[in-house]
Formats: sequence, structure tokens, C-alpha cells
Amino acid sequence: MRGDGRIKLRGRLYSIVYWLNGEEHTEPTGQTDEQEARKCLRLRMKEVHATEIGKGAFITPKMRKLTIRELCVPLRTYFENNRMASPQNLSYLRRVEQDFGDFRAVDLTMDDLETYKQKQRADGYADATVNRVLEMLRRAYNRAVSAKRFNQADVPTFELHHEDNTREGNFTEQQLADVLANLPDYLQDFTLWASQTGQRKGELSQLTFGMLDGDVLRIPGSICKNKKGRVLPLTEELKKILARRKAARQIERDGTVEVCDLIFHKDGQRLGQCQKEWIRAVKAANCPDRIFHDLRRFAVTNLVNAGIPQSIAMKVSGHKTQSMFARYNIELPEEVREAMEAVWEKRMQAKGAKVVSMAKRG
Repeated sequence: MRGDGRIKLRGRLYSIVYWLNGEEHTEPTGQTDEQEARKCLRLRMKEVHATEIGKGAFITPKMRKLTIRELCVPLRTYFENNRMASPQNLSYLRRVEQDFGDFRAVDLTMDDLETYKQKQRADGYADATVNRVLEMLRRAYNRAVSAKRFNQADVPTFELHHEDNTREGNFTEQQLADVLANLPDYLQDFTLWASQTGQRKGELSQLTFGMLDGDVLRIPGSICKNKKGRVLPLTEELKKILARRKAARQIERDGTVEVCDLIFHKDGQRLGQCQKEWIRAVKAANCPDRIFHDLRRFAVTNLVNAGIPQSIAMKVSGHKTQSMFARYNIELPEEVREAMEAVWEKRMQAKGAKVVSMAKRG
């Protein structure tokens, strides 16, 4: 009868055929006897019926074979169809595929997740970064459940690290100099610029020479976390960095010279997380607890210490809440330029000597 499934003979062996959630499933029984095959079918149909009325969760053969890499496919499609394929989302999704892709989805356990968290922390990754990866993994499972490709009962329990979002890490001038000295060439100017402007790494990695407009940099809202564009005046130190970056624009590939439009790049490609290079540099500088985002705090602290009003400091770093943007939605390039120049002078006075000034290592 309809809904009872059926058996099917393939050569000498029987298979069973049944429907679950509107999808047909065929499963080998390994039986040559018809009556034994019917017993397998009755057992399977009990599990199917229990699943349909909510009293059980049956794992189909297809679910058992499903890898986490395959779970990520519909989530990526969802992002692309709903204009959510941001660099950040795609970056964390790639991390899920890289770190968990070969796991069978039904086999991933809480112990596996705890081991992963411990290893990531030992490798120097922040709790917040690990949490974002695990949250993306959970979204992949939930998307599969919504599409009826997976059972909710088989989704592992996700316990995230407790996060203290208060930023307390900061650099000293000497630590910054030591970190810069231990970074590869292509990351030195990138880091020095961040220490001057307080820009976020994701925003900084997308700056192009096309954004230059005279002696200001017009940063479009499309690359900013808060989606609000702003103008960044170029101080003398920033101009020196740009001069070095212009000299590094030409990239040779297969005997052909190309000009890269990215201000900061590695062999013409946009800079990624660069986590390994950063961890090596801060360890060598004897400040292993410093993360790249601390440069943002470093820059803002210097602005405040130089007596710059908070509203102007926010113009430099891009810190803008809704209310703050509504209040200060005015471009003040000259005031911002003076603020940044004042910071540089303050730092030079504090050291009593030349501050960190990077030149290309020959």
C-alpha cells in the first residue's frame, strides 16, 4: 500500500525503497531471502513513521554520507542569493570547509568541537574568532535542517567561548617597532598604516589607489563595517607609506608586468588574515598577547592623549554609532589632518628621538 515502501531485487540481493519527507530513498539490505528483506523494510518503515510524527529522528543513508563540506554548499548559495556574501561571511565559511570539511556531518561530536577550540586557542586565535567559525558551522547545519537534508536531533551541541568584548590590549612604541621589524616586507607598511589611522584590517586590505583624491583618501562605505564612507586626509607619514606602496605596484607574472591597484597586497593579491606571520612577529617581539586589532586601540589612544576631541578622533578611526554619525555627519579633512599631525608630534616628543619610521629593507 502507498506509504508502506517496497522491496526490489537487484541481481541476487534485495533492496528496500521508501519515502521520507517527500524524497525517495533506496537502501541495500544485503539479503537474498525475500522474507528477510521484508523484515528490514518493516523495521525501516517504523523508524520513518516515528520520524514523521515527531517521535524519532531517522538518519537516512544519504544523511550518513553527508560531509560538512557538502553542508556548506546551500549556505553559500543562500548568502549569494540574499546579498549576504560579504568577505567576512565567506572567510568564515571557508574556515569551516577547511577545518571541518572532511567530517561526516552525523559523526561530529561535542568532544570534537572542544578539541578544536583548545587547538585554536593554543595556536593563538582569539575566542571571538573561534566563535565566529563555530557559529558559521552551526548555520550550515541549521540550513541543512531547514532544507530537510538533515535531522535537528543529529546537530551537535555548540558551546561557544565566553567573550569579553572590552578591548584592553595596547602597544608601546617599542613593541610596535619590534613587531614591525619581525614582519615580512609586505606587512610592514600595512601594520604601520593601521597604527597611524586605527583602521580595521578588513577595511585596510581593500584600499586602492583609485580612492586617492589629491591629498585625501576617500574611503567608500562599501568597504566599511558600518557602511558609512569617510574622508581620510594624508599626513606626511601616510604620504611616505603611499610612496613606498606606489613603488611596489608593479607585479611581474609570466614575463608580463602588471600594475596592482591595491595599496597593500602580496604579489598582487589582497591580504588575508596573515595570522601565522602576525603570531610569529609578536612572539619574536615578546608581546604574544597582542592582536592586530590592538593597533586600532593604539591609534585612538594616541589621538586622545594628544588632546583631540572624541568627535575628531572618530573621524580618523571610523568609529561611528548611529547617533554619533547623525551628529557629526560633516567632513572635516583639515581638522582631522591637524589631529593626526599632532599625534605624530606628541609621539616624537614622548620618545625624545625619531619614532618608528619604516623604510623598505634592501
